[in-house]
Amino acid sequence: MAAVLAAVPGLAQQPTPADNSVCLVCHLDLAEEGLVAKHVPAGVGCAACHGDSPRHVDDEMGTTRPDLLYGRAQVDAFCLPCHPQHKDPDKVTAFRQEWRSRVRPNGRRILESSPCTDCHGAHVLLRPGAKQQQAWVDLFNGRDLTGWRQEGAASWTVQDGVLIGQQNAGQPGDLYTERDYADFELEVTFQMVWPGNSGIWFRKPADASGYQFDILDLREYGCTVGTIYSDGFLAQNTDESIVHLNDWNEAYLRCQGDHLQATLNGYPVADLHDTKYSTGAIGFQVHPGDQYAPMRIMVRKARLRTLVTQ
Repeated sequence: MAAVLAAVPGLAQQPTPADNSVCLVCHLDLAEEGLVAKHVPAGVGCAACHGDSPRHVDDEMGTTRPDLLYGRAQVDAFCLPCHPQHKDPDKVTAFRQEWRSRVRPNGRRILESSPCTDCHGAHVLLRPGAKQQQAWVDLFNGRDLTGWRQEGAASWTVQDGVLIGQQNAGQPGDLYTERDYADFELEVTFQMVWPGNSGIWFRKPADASGYQFDILDLREYGCTVGTIYSDGFLAQNTDESIVHLNDWNEAYLRCQGDHLQATLNGYPVADLHDTKYSTGAIGFQVHPGDQYAPMRIMVRKARLRTLVTQ
């Protein structure tokens, strides 16, 4: 019957989604992970890659390994039989060269030796007893300023799902989260209408400058978008080729302890240690100055994930 149905246009049977419910009892953090989400609708569950693993399933202490695990050198050979479009070595090499030393949306930096899983998904089993990774939280809801507070007289509005900051009758100001954050990952999608001077505040105390991921004009300051500032430049980005001056940009910040890291559109722009500030608000700036009157800082995504010490 299956063969007959498959031969009739429009009646081919769709695969039955895989059931990972047994595995998700202990690995709930992987329920919506990228690789899992792609494979489940195609009927490919955990057991297809890792074996039935009965001893692992029955081990409530989490000390028994699944039947099949793969080292980095083994990943590609396992994936390719089901994904022949990746068998063209020239295309794979070109992709690795394009992304080399850059950070993919899954937070992994691409190397010459990167396997499939460096580019796709974030598929990692937690160590026994480790805390689950926190979920991403939208700081900006796309509708209004819920969760934010204003300082100064700048105008902050939401139009068509985009947060827009600009001077108000020449007056500047800032917009801050109502909560403070210490160790976190932050993703912001933003665009600037030039001329302008703005930035993404992070670990910003109420009574001190905190840190800022600057949004600057290279010709005015000698450094550009992605520079890190705190009472002086801590890291300067002078490569304007990685900046989308008249389009949307992706900023990524990772702060854990005194270690501060930042990327712009996937390119590393800062990797430093500084102990001055350990917690504070996230925010956006509208800078003073008549020369910046036309500026608009526009944000369509701002989301944060608290880092958990394993």
